[in-house]
Amino acid sequence: MEKSVDQTISEMVTVGNQLVYYNFPQADPMLEESMTRVKTRLLTVDGYFINVHFSKADYGDRYVETVQIFGEKVPFLPFIVVAKVAKKFLGSAHLSLVEVFKENQKIYCWTVTLAKSGKAIPTVFSHEVETCKFDGWEYLYVDPSFVSIY
Repeated sequence: MEKSVDQTISEMVTVGNQLVYYNFPQADPMLEESMTRVKTRLLTVDGYFINVHFSKADYGDRYVETVQIFGEKVPFLPFIVVAKVAKKFLGSAHLSLVEVFKENQKIYCWTVTLAKSGKAIPTVFSHEVETCKFDGWEYLYVDPSFVSIY
């Protein structure tokens, strides 16, 4: 029997919570990279095959959750699909998006900063963001030149 998207997301978040201390800045980035296969799944959303990678990091006074979304067979995805998946993983408050290209593939990288209580809080980014609206929902767009993605 095929799992629902919501069930798969729930499982991915559970795994992400268990792997917090194997992620940067708590661990070496190479250790985090070695666990990519455990944190990535292929989902079908609205007819699109998408790869989704979920990770959670502990920065001492806050957590940062990240979901990276990219097409399995296409270089771009419709924004409505990308936004839908991001909100299912991270909620809809205080999300930030940065888009990067890797190997001719657009990667949509969404983040949310969480207080230790689990409540979404404003991001630490300041001047390098633009407030965007989509279908009545507000998020921040981060200039990719201000982000270091290894």
